Amino acid sequence: MSGVQEAKLGDLVKPVRTWNPRRSGKGAWFEYIDLSSIDQDGKVISAVHHVRSAEAPSRARQLVAAGDVLVSTVRPNLNGVAIVPEGLDGATASTGFCVLRGRPDSLDNRFLFHWVRSPRFVDALVRGATGASYPAVTDGFVLGTTLPLPALPEQRRIADILDRADALRSARRSGIVLLPQLVIAAFGTHFTPSELAERVPLARAFAIPPNYGTMIPPAETGGFLSLRVKNIQNASLDLSDTKYVDLPSKDRRRHSVEDGDLLMARAIGSLEHLGKCVVIYPGAAGWAFDSHLMRIRLDRKVMLPEYLRVWLLTPGGRAAFLRIVHRSAVQHNVNTKEIAAFLVPMPPIVKQQAFVDHLRAIEGEERMMASSLAHLDGLFGSLQYRAFAGEL
Repeated sequence: MSGVQEAKLGDLVKPVRTWNPRRSGKGAWFEYIDLSSIDQDGKVISAVHHVRSAEAPSRARQLVAAGDVLVSTVRPNLNGVAIVPEGLDGATASTGFCVLRGRPDSLDNRFLFHWVRSPRFVDALVRGATGASYPAVTDGFVLGTTLPLPALPEQRRIADILDRADALRSARRSGIVLLPQLVIAAFGTHFTPSELAERVPLARAFAIPPNYGTMIPPAETGGFLSLRVKNIQNASLDLSDTKYVDLPSKDRRRHSVEDGDLLMARAIGSLEHLGKCVVIYPGAAGWAFDSHLMRIRLDRKVMLPEYLRVWLLTPGGRAAFLRIVHRSAVQHNVNTKEIAAFLVPMPPIVKQQAFVDHLRAIEGEERMMASSLAHLDGLFGSLQYRAFAGEL
């Protein structure tokens, strides 16, 4: 593609027809694609709203066709883009999208779809965005950007290469998504229904009574890493957003963690996230936790924290946990007394250990798959760069 000229995007796309659903009859229904419909990781339309015409949002205006490329004009740094599949031909898209329909004699839509995912395109939109709290660009700005435009056969060749590379990433990502289901399935194979049916108060497994974390507000610096509910993602620690706290000497034993401690979200506005927990792994010296979390330290001769964490993820464990939850004026809560009295199954420790060994094997596989995905992401980024730099 060396020496290929740049072309303005607006010169390469066709106009899109609009309509007003509210004028089509009160009993009619239509499929609506809004900004929340886009899976920003997979760059696909993952959810469609079925809306009655009489209740149509004011932004529901643009009639899309299969192959159209949707580009979110709001928060362009998130790169909310997708290509309309055959099954959504004729659906209605929000005016929060710039709808790009390539002219078939000059622009391949798959080539265009890969272009709007490229760092160069995203950077152009980010630089052109206005509004500090709600950054956005106009359709006119998007259409005024330029892209390298080789001949159609070359566009299709490039799109084919990027499609295949992207399919490998998608397959690996799908495998990682399925691993939590594998963990739950493995749990069911390790314990009999009778072992899970007989339950005792969780207090019988405590090494020390549970307690809440510090109420000292976290800051950008401090002597202890301060773990928050936000740091628990998908039953794992996510330290991409870290805060710190200075703990007084008298509070350090009570408000810090040790290897094997289980931290549970015990007070939060969203019921969905209440009760999510993580087991602290080795090397956690100097870590504190805030007051929205509860520390549960178990006697590992009686119950393993990894076993308890997964049981709480099972349908039966989750249902049992929700029965002890109460709601205050502003949030859902569970307290230490309720956790102490919480009835849980306590299978023989040898069976718990066998399950945890299996769990660690699955987690090892997950780490390898995540590493593989990171490698594939790097390769895709390299291919993407070369494709639009004329080097592919």
